[in-house]
Amino acid sequence: MAWRTTQGPTSAFVDSSVWFAAAVARDADNERAKAILLKQDHLVTTDHAVVETWTLLNFRYGYQNAERFLDRMSEAGAQIETVTIGDLDAARAASEAFPDRSFSLADRISFAVMRRLGLTRVATFSEAFAVYRYGRAQDKSFAVLQTA
Repeated sequence: MAWRTTQGPTSAFVDSSVWFAAAVARDADNERAKAILLKQDHLVTTDHAVVETWTLLNFRYGYQNAERFLDRMSEAGAQIETVTIGDLDAARAASEAFPDRSFSLADRISFAVMRRLGLTRVATFSEAFAVYRYGRAQDKSFAVLQTA
Protein backbone atom coordinates (compact mmCIF):
# COMPACT_ATOMS: atom_id res chain seq x y z
CA MET A 1 0.00 0.00 0.00
CA ALA A 2 1.28 3.44 -0.89
CA TRP A 3 1.55 6.04 1.85
CA ARG A 4 0.72 9.10 -0.22
CA THR A 5 -1.30 10.50 -3.06
CA THR A 6 -0.75 13.47 -5.30
CA GLN A 7 -4.03 15.25 -4.63
CA GLY A 8 -2.60 18.63 -3.76
CA PRO A 9 0.45 20.74 -2.97
CA THR A 10 0.85 19.62 0.63
CA SER A 11 4.23 19.07 2.24
CA ALA A 12 4.62 17.61 5.68
CA PHE A 13 7.44 16.54 7.91
CA VAL A 14 6.93 12.96 9.11
CA ASP A 15 8.12 12.00 12.57
CA SER A 16 9.23 8.47 13.43
CA SER A 17 6.09 7.94 15.55
CA VAL A 18 3.91 8.11 12.43
CA TRP A 19 6.30 6.08 10.27
CA PHE A 20 6.31 3.36 12.93
CA ALA A 21 2.54 3.31 13.39
CA ALA A 22 1.98 3.18 9.61
CA ALA A 23 4.37 0.24 9.31
CA VAL A 24 2.83 -1.89 12.08
CA ALA A 25 -0.65 -3.20 11.23
CA ARG A 26 -1.47 -4.00 14.84
CA ASP A 27 -0.38 -0.60 16.17
CA ALA A 28 -3.32 1.27 17.72
CA ASP A 29 -2.56 4.29 15.50
CA ASN A 30 -1.97 2.34 12.28
CA GLU A 31 -5.08 3.45 10.39
CA ARG A 32 -4.73 7.02 11.63
CA ALA A 33 -1.07 7.15 10.55
CA LYS A 34 -1.82 5.79 7.09
CA ALA A 35 -4.73 8.23 6.66
CA ILE A 36 -2.47 11.17 7.55
CA LEU A 37 0.26 10.02 5.15
CA LEU A 38 -2.18 9.42 2.31
CA LYS A 39 -3.42 13.01 2.48
CA GLN A 40 0.07 14.48 1.96
CA ASP A 41 1.52 15.29 -1.41
CA HIS A 42 5.14 15.50 -0.32
CA LEU A 43 6.62 13.64 2.64
CA VAL A 44 9.82 14.92 4.28
CA THR A 45 11.77 13.27 7.08
CA THR A 46 15.33 13.08 8.36
CA ASP A 47 17.94 10.40 8.08
CA HIS A 48 17.80 10.24 11.89
CA ALA A 49 14.04 9.53 11.87
CA VAL A 50 14.57 6.78 9.30
CA VAL A 51 17.26 5.13 11.42
CA GLU A 52 15.18 5.49 14.59
CA THR A 53 12.14 3.91 12.92
CA TRP A 54 14.11 1.13 11.22
CA THR A 55 15.89 0.24 14.47
CA LEU A 56 12.67 0.07 16.46
CA LEU A 57 10.94 -2.01 13.78
CA ASN A 58 13.91 -4.36 13.56
CA PHE A 59 14.05 -4.78 17.33
CA ARG A 60 10.32 -5.35 17.82
CA TYR A 61 9.20 -6.97 14.56
CA GLY A 62 12.31 -8.24 12.80
CA TYR A 63 14.59 -7.41 9.95
CA GLN A 64 12.09 -8.12 7.14
CA ASN A 65 9.54 -5.69 8.56
CA ALA A 66 12.21 -3.02 8.99
CA GLU A 67 13.30 -3.51 5.38
CA ARG A 68 9.68 -3.38 4.19
CA PHE A 69 9.43 0.04 5.86
CA LEU A 70 12.38 1.27 3.75
CA ASP A 71 10.71 -0.07 0.61
CA ARG A 72 7.47 1.75 1.41
CA MET A 73 9.28 5.00 2.09
CA SER A 74 10.98 4.69 -1.27
CA GLU A 75 7.67 3.93 -3.02
CA ALA A 76 6.13 6.98 -1.35
CA GLY A 77 8.92 9.16 -2.70
CA ALA A 78 9.73 10.50 0.76
CA GLN A 79 12.44 13.14 0.82
CA ILE A 80 15.09 12.15 3.36
CA GLU A 81 16.90 15.21 4.63
CA THR A 82 20.42 14.80 5.99
CA VAL A 83 20.92 16.30 9.43
CA THR A 84 23.71 18.89 9.48
CA ILE A 85 26.00 20.23 12.20
CA GLY A 86 23.91 23.41 12.09
CA ASP A 87 20.81 21.32 12.84
CA LEU A 88 22.56 19.76 15.83
CA ASP A 89 23.54 23.21 17.09
CA ALA A 90 19.94 24.40 16.68
CA ALA A 91 18.74 21.28 18.53
CA ARG A 92 20.97 22.17 21.46
CA ALA A 93 19.67 25.73 21.41
CA ALA A 94 16.09 24.43 21.52
CA SER A 95 16.93 22.63 24.74
CA GLU A 96 18.32 25.83 26.25
CA ALA A 97 15.26 27.83 25.17
CA PHE A 98 12.93 25.39 26.96
CA PRO A 99 14.75 24.43 30.17
CA ASP A 100 11.54 23.17 31.77
CA ARG A 101 10.82 20.72 28.91
CA SER A 102 12.67 17.51 28.20
CA PHE A 103 12.32 17.38 24.43
CA SER A 104 14.12 14.32 23.05
CA LEU A 105 17.18 14.88 20.90
CA ALA A 106 15.35 13.29 17.96
CA ASP A 107 12.46 15.75 18.34
CA ARG A 108 14.79 18.74 18.71
CA ILE A 109 16.66 17.72 15.57
CA SER A 110 13.34 17.44 13.75
CA PHE A 111 12.36 20.93 14.95
CA ALA A 112 15.65 22.28 13.60
CA VAL A 113 15.30 20.61 10.21
CA MET A 114 11.69 21.74 9.87
CA ARG A 115 12.72 25.31 10.61
CA ARG A 116 15.64 25.13 8.18
CA LEU A 117 13.36 23.86 5.41
CA GLY A 118 10.50 26.21 6.27
CA LEU A 119 8.11 23.34 7.01
CA THR A 120 5.25 24.12 9.37
CA ARG A 121 3.13 20.97 9.04
CA VAL A 122 4.06 17.78 10.87
CA ALA A 123 2.71 14.24 10.98
CA THR A 124 3.47 13.08 14.51
CA PHE A 125 1.98 11.43 17.58
CA SER A 126 4.50 13.17 19.85
CA GLU A 127 3.05 16.00 21.93
CA ALA A 128 6.42 17.77 21.78
CA PHE A 129 5.62 19.16 18.32
CA ALA A 130 2.42 20.79 19.63
CA VAL A 131 4.21 22.30 22.63
CA TYR A 132 7.35 23.60 20.91
CA ARG A 133 7.36 27.30 19.95
CA TYR A 134 9.79 29.17 17.74
CA GLY A 135 10.33 32.63 16.30
CA ARG A 136 11.72 35.74 17.98
CA ALA A 137 8.90 35.87 20.51
CA GLN A 138 8.42 32.08 20.52
CA ASP A 139 4.95 32.74 19.13
CA LYS A 140 4.99 30.37 16.17
CA SER A 141 4.00 26.74 16.32
CA PHE A 142 3.88 23.73 14.04
CA ALA A 143 0.54 22.49 12.69
CA VAL A 144 0.15 18.91 13.87
CA LEU A 145 -1.80 16.98 11.25
CA GLN A 146 -4.94 15.15 12.28
CA THR A 147 -7.24 12.84 10.41
CA ALA A 148 -10.58 14.37 9.69
